[in-house]
Amino acid sequence: MLSIRLLLASTSPRRRELLTRAGITHRLVEPGHEPVGVAADPALLAAERAASKARGARWSVAFDAYPGEVGEPVVLGVDTVVACDGFEFGKAADREAAQRSLRALSGREHRVHTAIHLFLPWRAAPGDGVARIDTAVVRFDPLDEERLGAYLDSGAWQGKAGAYGIQDPEQDFVHLVDGDLETVIGLATRSVRELLEALGFGGASSR
Repeated sequence: MLSIRLLLASTSPRRRELLTRAGITHRLVEPGHEPVGVAADPALLAAERAASKARGARWSVAFDAYPGEVGEPVVLGVDTVVACDGFEFGKAADREAAQRSLRALSGREHRVHTAIHLFLPWRAAPGDGVARIDTAVVRFDPLDEERLGAYLDSGAWQGKAGAYGIQDPEQDFVHLVDGDLETVIGLATRSVRELLEALGFGGASSR
């Protein structure tokens, strides 16, 4: 079994919390920039962004900061795309944008694609690494103005794809129809473990 230092290239507190709850030890690194171009397929768009975040991460900064630790660095890039009718519902810039997104999703089903990309910077070939896209189906109850306003007032929509968090206690209108709940929250830890095992890093619990 190979030793690992897992470096999460993400600014999302939810992803860090998911890894911590799953017992997957990690450190944070600054992610690379998201690509300027966009894929026509929302799932492929998530994959492109996850790869860019992982491959462009400042992994060496975090790695060199802890010289006493052992293990090969593995950089984890993640991206989540909320899509309905092929259109991406990203993070809302303000309350008005959040309101538009939530109204558009009201009473409908949509898909959430979370892509993960594991990049191994020490491996010889530039293509070394593995990736996966997890997809879940989510349904919104029809939102009346009172329900919508209460959620907007809570501010829980801020910084979240689709302007909502399925885990938010402030909402009671979002339901998982199919797939893994963690995919909707932002990172399926089961997939992380499986891909690490495929690379020879069984267990994935030590720095």
